[in-house]
Amino acid sequence: MVWVVFAKATWISHMIYSELCIEFLKYCRRKGLSDHTLRAYRQDFAAFQVWLKEPIAARDIDKHQIENWITSMQAQSLAPTSIKRRLASMKVLMRWLELDDFITENPFNKLQFQIKIPKKLPRNLKKNELKQLLDGPCYPKELNFREFTIQVAVEIMFNTGVRVSEASGIKLNDLDIVSGSILIPGKGSRERNVYIIEEDILRLVEYYIHEREQRAPRTERLLITTQADGQRVWTAPIWVNAQ
Repeated sequence: MVWVVFAKATWISHMIYSELCIEFLKYCRRKGLSDHTLRAYRQDFAAFQVWLKEPIAARDIDKHQIENWITSMQAQSLAPTSIKRRLASMKVLMRWLELDDFITENPFNKLQFQIKIPKKLPRNLKKNELKQLLDGPCYPKELNFREFTIQVAVEIMFNTGVRVSEASGIKLNDLDIVSGSILIPGKGSRERNVYIIEEDILRLVEYYIHEREQRAPRTERLLITTQADGQRVWTAPIWVNAQ
């Protein structure tokens, strides 16, 4: 019995990256992810394989390779949004491999990187006010809590690509502040994970959670409207500020 377990562990540890990508995509299909999401994952995983140029065991992928891949994509002038999407896909894959014991060390655990994406700022905030939000630990005094809520919603939308209705519907239990993952439910039983990769935005969301807990500790929604009522934030104000 011990020998069988050892043999299985050895076989798993030597599985090459491309084989495990296939297993992960099968898992995603069983979970009900859309064809669009699966296609995006497949393209991002293939991009990393092309960069590697030759087969590699998943256990041999380390943070230095990820860092070199990032440098290579930047040297090719790949759009920052494309780089972040590819990294988010790889991060999801590596997390799954880690949880299912396909790898013993996740290369993203100690990886530090920052991909800056040019973006259109919300019209109700000046640049120095946005800097205050990100450098905070707290939101600018000129903003009331409702405005702070809308700002957090807009940042989540810009960094993850979720829709307005999806951002307003996020529940606290859907968010993992450590990994930056957010579970987004879809039609029927379908769901997907999106990721906040930028540490500055994660810190902003973390502080927002601390503030909202003092106002509506029993509300399951992440984004709430006012200091007192704890209702789900309406989509209209988010949409206006995101334009």
